[in-house]
Amino acid sequence: MLAQLHDALAALPSLYDLPPGPDGPPGRQLIHGDFNASNVLWTEHAQVVIDFEDACYATCEYEVGNTIYMTFFDYRHHPGQFRDTQFVSGFLAGYTALRDLDKPMVRMAVDQRVARLASWLTHPSQAPLVIKTSSAAWKQELNHFVLSYQSGQYEALGASIA
Repeated sequence: MLAQLHDALAALPSLYDLPPGPDGPPGRQLIHGDFNASNVLWTEHAQVVIDFEDACYATCEYEVGNTIYMTFFDYRHHPGQFRDTQFVSGFLAGYTALRDLDKPMVRMAVDQRVARLASWLTHPSQAPLVIKTSSAAWKQELNHFVLSYQSGQYEALGASIA
């Protein structure tokens, strides 16, 4: 579904004055910016992607990496959904069946996303408002996620990225 969305967004003319995304390499296009299961409505006849408030121009690899990052983040509370590494490899296989993808750039995007969160926790004055105003318990949970990722806890899940 994400590859199909990227194809549809790539076909749109650049009519939108949206900010550039967080990555700088060439090959940027309009992306959703926050693609995850909660932003997909499933009906009897179609799937509809909603919530384009984070839309921006970035590489598709950034969005795929960010989607995987959010999946890793959700893993904290739902490890049973990820009994093995097949989720990430299946997600990437589905995407690359329709569209090319630079997997090392995807892995870099996941690493950068975690590094950005770590930076916000270390330097809260530079963090988005949602991080600045978070409770101490939530910040502790975010920090735990960063430390778990940096220590390699998610390596098995992410092995198929690179």
